[in-house]
Amino acid sequence: MIRLVAADALRHPTIRLLTILAVFTPLGLATKLYEGPGAGWTHAYAGALCYEFFWVFLLKLLFPHASILSLATGVFLATSWLEFLQLNHHPWLEWVRSFFLGEVLIGNSFDPWDFLYYGIGSAGAVLLYHALIAPSHTP
Repeated sequence: MIRLVAADALRHPTIRLLTILAVFTPLGLATKLYEGPGAGWTHAYAGALCYEFFWVFLLKLLFPHASILSLATGVFLATSWLEFLQLNHHPWLEWVRSFFLGEVLIGNSFDPWDFLYYGIGSAGAVLLYHALIAPSHTP
């Protein structure tokens, strides 16, 4: 009986979104702490991929009737704006960046390669949504 309830719960789009967020949130934070082989790439680019997935799925959870493509495009544009903001070193921005969460959320150094990974992450979020969530319901 418990198994059937769990299986039914996993069919609900909200539960699936929460599950995806439960995977990508710690995974994204872990990319900032990883110190093994490929740590530089992991810190910079794997984190960017997780960052995009996190924001797209969080927004889909908050705005369930919004188009996943519109949300992913908005996240890509917002994270691209934040990337350009990293060229700005105002004291208040540096203060925010001095905290782990501030650095994770707004970054600390401009890298044009991040745009590629933001695009891949946003597109990947759309594909993952269509593969795991969209078939289970019609919004």
